[in-house]
Amino acid sequence: MGEEGEGGISIRKLEIWRIARAFRGERRALLRAFLARGLRLALADDRAATSVGLNIAEGCGKSTNRALDYHLDIAVGSVFEVVATCTIARDQNYIDEAERLANYVEAERLAKAINAFRRTLRNPSV
Repeated sequence: MGEEGEGGISIRKLEIWRIARAFRGERRALLRAFLARGLRLALADDRAATSVGLNIAEGCGKSTNRALDYHLDIAVGSVFEVVATCTIARDQNYIDEAERLANYVEAERLAKAINAFRRTLRNPSV
């Protein structure tokens, strides 16, 4: 089967796939901080960060741009969930403001990249 969906979009070639994987990988240090204090928050953060890449992959396996766009919309929502878990972690003093802000910058970059790709699906001439 490989990493190419029926619709012909290879996730290996997508920049948003690479960014999503890096985003999840960079969360390891934060997950350790969360686990030391709040298991439920750590699990929620890990689930949301993992969901971003999984939804990109699932969307690439769909046969229409509309279906892909639906999954990319869910992926963006998961990025916002990660931002929320980091905000809660900051509120609980699990992480400092610099860590929260660094996470926010990376999340914003990922969400913007996904949304830019979504625009190309709606208007292929862009």
